[in-house]
Amino acid sequence: MRRCAQSGLELLTYVSFSLLIFSAFYLGILKKDINVINRQEEFRAAEISERIAFELSLAKSSGDGYSRNISLYENIYGQNYSIRIGIGMVLIDVENRTYSSHTISSNISGSILPGCNSISNVNDNVSIVQC
Repeated sequence: MRRCAQSGLELLTYVSFSLLIFSAFYLGILKKDINVINRQEEFRAAEISERIAFELSLAKSSGDGYSRNISLYENIYGQNYSIRIGIGMVLIDVENRTYSSHTISSNISGSILPGCNSISNVNDNVSIVQC
């Protein structure tokens, strides 16, 4: 007797079941990768906000005549971000999430943008301009 058709059906079932198992396994790995990317984004945004807060506090505490250029990342892992300076806070907005750091600075004029920025202290007023 010939069993060619039966063998082909068994092979097709085996391949289909194997692809189903592989897809479930791959989905689990992909979900874990997405969590890792979100954590990296969170750390990068926190790093940027801490650096800006430090630079503003340094400019304020150094006194009149302080000037320094700082460079910030153009994006956070391919996502654009915006920087807001509030009263005593630096806020980083990435998509629908916000990250913040505290700063002691007040009397701040200008805004910080991704890229090169110049921070200076003139007459106890910290000013920020794009390089």
